[in-house]
Amino acid sequence: MDHLLGHGEHFSERPLFSQHGSEWTPLSKRRVAQNKRRYGTLKKEEEEEEEEEEEEEEEEEEEEEEEERRRRRRRRRRRRRRRRRRKKKKKKKKKKKKKKKKKEEEEEEEEEEEEEEEEEEIKEARWTNLRCILDNCIKQDDCVIIINGGHYCFWCPSSNWLTHLPWFIQLGCALGSLLCLRDLHSAGNYSFQVNFVDDHSKT
Repeated sequence: MDHLLGHGEHFSERPLFSQHGSEWTPLSKRRVAQNKRRYGTLKKEEEEEEEEEEEEEEEEEEEEEEEERRRRRRRRRRRRRRRRRRKKKKKKKKKKKKKKKKKEEEEEEEEEEEEEEEEEEIKEARWTNLRCILDNCIKQDDCVIIINGGHYCFWCPSSNWLTHLPWFIQLGCALGSLLCLRDLHSAGNYSFQVNFVDDHSKT
């Protein structure tokens, strides 16, 4: 039991009991601490405790760093998702705008085509009216019709031109314009040219 008392060859070991008479009783904590300091064991335990605390601190730091890395990863993922959503939304908006613009262009083209068709129909109707008037009104042998450059030129003797005045007026109303271009007094003849004018204000 010498090693328990701290005597003899086991003096360096920690004494944990004391002898009172024939009984062995445990030492108080204070005495144990004193003995530990005395025999250099307390310092070792303190170093071990410090090492444990350092290890715990390192573990906590590692956990905090790992948590921070996780937070950064989550933030990056959120940012990527937001960018993708914005990009997708922008692309969808651009596609919608492009589709709308294309539709408007198609509608404009259709309107232009309709206007052109209407103009062609009006023009065709006027020329049809003209042909009808010419077929019905010009029967005289002394009145000559000359088609020159898309215009109808009428020639008749000066003695007969007044007799043709009513249908010239009718022809002018049908076409929107009736112009007397030349008065050939020297030859005793009159020459008329009928122009196709869409705007009646120009007549």
